[in-house]
Amino acid sequence: MIEPVTQSNIMEAAMVHAKSWKESHRELCSAAFLAAHTPERQKDYIEAEMAKGAKFYLLVDEKPVGIVSILGSLISNLYVLPSEQNKGYGTQLLAFAVNLCSGTPSLWILSTNDGAKRLYERSGFQPTGNVIQHSSDVLSWNCAKWKTTRAYWGNNHRFISKSKEASVICSLYDDSSFVHCLS
Repeated sequence: MIEPVTQSNIMEAAMVHAKSWKESHRELCSAAFLAAHTPERQKDYIEAEMAKGAKFYLLVDEKPVGIVSILGSLISNLYVLPSEQNKGYGTQLLAFAVNLCSGTPSLWILSTNDGAKRLYERSGFQPTGNVIQHSSDVLSWNCAKWKTTRAYWGNNHRFISKSKEASVICSLYDDSSFVHCLS
C-alpha cells in the first residue's frame, strides 16, 4: 500500500530515506558524511521539502519499504530499503509517481547508480540532455518519460539524442551538501 507521508508516519519515511540514501551514496561519500544522515536529519529534510510543496509517499508491505516524492512533474527521493530491492517496489513507486505528475515526468539520476538507471530505462525514461557534473567522474542526468523515444544510452554512460528536442525539460538540482560529500 502506498500512503501519503504525514506527521503520523514521517519518522518511518525518514528511516527508509536515511538507510536507503546511505547505501546509494556509500561509495561516493565519507563515513562521517554518511553518518550525519540520521533518520532525524532526514525527517527535517522531508519536512522542509514538504513545506516547498513536495508530496511524499511511503510504500508499506507489512513494514515500510520505500519512499518517493513528487513536486509538479519532478520525481525525487525514490528509495527502497537495500534488503527490499529487486522485488518490484521501485517499479511500483515509480509508476505511482508518474501517474501523479502534472506534466511530462522527469527525474535526476546519479551516473554511479546503475540499478536506478536500469529501473528508469525499463520504465521508459530517456535522457533530456541536461547534465550536472559533480566531480570528474560523477554526474547527474535529467531524464524524462515521453511517449516516443527521443534518445538512448550509449557506451560509457553517455546518451545519444536521435533528434533535437522541441522543448527541453529543465529541472533544478541544487544540493550543495552533495558537492561537499564528493570533496
